[in-house]
Formats: sequence, structure tokens, C-alpha cells
Amino acid sequence: MTSLLDGLVVASYGKRFGVEIKSDDGESRVISCVTRGKKTDLACGDQVQVRMTSPNEAVVEKLKPRQSLLYRSNSMRSKMLAANVTQVIIVLATTPSFYEELLNRCLLAAETANIRAVIVLNKCDLAMPRLCWPDWNPTPRWVTPYKRYQHTRTSHHCGNGSRVRSASW
Repeated sequence: MTSLLDGLVVASYGKRFGVEIKSDDGESRVISCVTRGKKTDLACGDQVQVRMTSPNEAVVEKLKPRQSLLYRSNSMRSKMLAANVTQVIIVLATTPSFYEELLNRCLLAAETANIRAVIVLNKCDLAMPRLCWPDWNPTPRWVTPYKRYQHTRTSHHCGNGSRVRSASW
């Protein structure tokens, strides 16, 4: 009987999972894994222990405790998205305008799982060109309810040439 190897779930394909394992020489590789029975309650980011069944395949024998679990749900069902997440970065474009309800759903999911959320407002130069100037720092009205989250603005074009620029609200 082969020993158990530690691994990290890096992909999910229905009832199959891509699990990254490290070999004795320190090299990482991804192997195809299944769970026992019909159990498919794994998410990307899960730490697992697997037993090799062939050189490129294994069976997940044990799921290690999770630090966090990010999932989405609606009135019919929920779906696990990722485990052991430490931070969520939500990128919104100012043009075209973003869907505020989606932002709220993302923030709620992060808060429910105790995951730090960061809001990035992208393309700020298209909606409000003066946002690119460092001496002009007003807070857009829509930002007020979200001030308690870490946030930043970004822009690729900032008036005098092309460069990436970032500023906090």
C-alpha cells in the first residue's frame, strides 16, 4: 500500500480534480484525482492527502481543515468556488458602469467567509479624467458606502503618456 502524499487542489472538472503534488526532488506536478464514492465536496485551494493509483492518477483520501470557503449561491443551490482564500480583489471598470449589485454580492460573500476584500476602480481616466491628477482627490458619491473596504483607483492613460497609475480614494 502506498503512503499518502500532501497536495493542493488547483483545478476542478466535475468529478475529477487537478491536484498539485511535490516530488522528492522538490518539483511540482499536477495529477488527476478522484474522490471515493460520489463525494465531490472539494474546491480549488483545498489541502488534501492523496494515494497514488498510477504514475499520473490518485485518489483523494483526506481533506485537511479549511481556513475559509468562498462560494456563490442563489435560491436554488450553492456552489463552492475556492477554499483557503485570504483576500479577494474586486476589479470594477468605470466605463461602462459596473453592476453595483454584483459588487455587493462579492463583498457579502467575502465578509461571510471572513475574507479581506479590496476594491479596484479601473479605467478611472475614462469616466473622470481629473482622477489621474495627484492633486485632485475627491471621493465619487458611489464610494461612500464602501469606504470601510481597502480600495484603489487605477488608470493606464494619465494625460502625459501611457503608464499605469494607482491612487487611493
